[in-house]
Amino acid sequence: DIYSWKHLYPALVSALKLEKYAMFFILLLIVIIASMNIISLIFMYITQKNKDIALFLSFGMPLKKVKLIFISISLVISVTATSTGLMIAYLAGKLIQIFPFISLPDDIYLTTHLPIILDPVVFCVIFISSIIITLCATIISTQKINDIDITQALKYE
Repeated sequence: DIYSWKHLYPALVSALKLEKYAMFFILLLIVIIASMNIISLIFMYITQKNKDIALFLSFGMPLKKVKLIFISISLVISVTATSTGLMIAYLAGKLIQIFPFISLPDDIYLTTHLPIILDPVVFCVIFISSIIITLCATIISTQKINDIDITQALKYE
């Protein structure tokens, strides 16, 4: 009889699945922290561009289009950063697959090196969740545009 190691060692497989989910949530927390940086960046950018925003609004540009400008800036930043991070992670994973230089203790694990599976679904889920989180963060930060007083911004800035 031939048995797969997944059937022989179900505890190890479940531990690896648990580690995968834990790493996803750790990565999600890192993305949330990065989105807080995007919130502060957009807040500072809106504060810096008060006069320009007031000019756009005074010339009749709808508030939604002004917000769309800042949302598009944030999406360009987040898509670029997320794509770069995922490419670096893919390259690091490929490097570890080709050259298994991370060895594991034989008495604890049943494998001699760190197993790496580069699943495209995981990459897509990470990319989509990162974009959704940063989009929500940007929408929160663009609410500051509602507080801009056009006359005060044009008078004093």
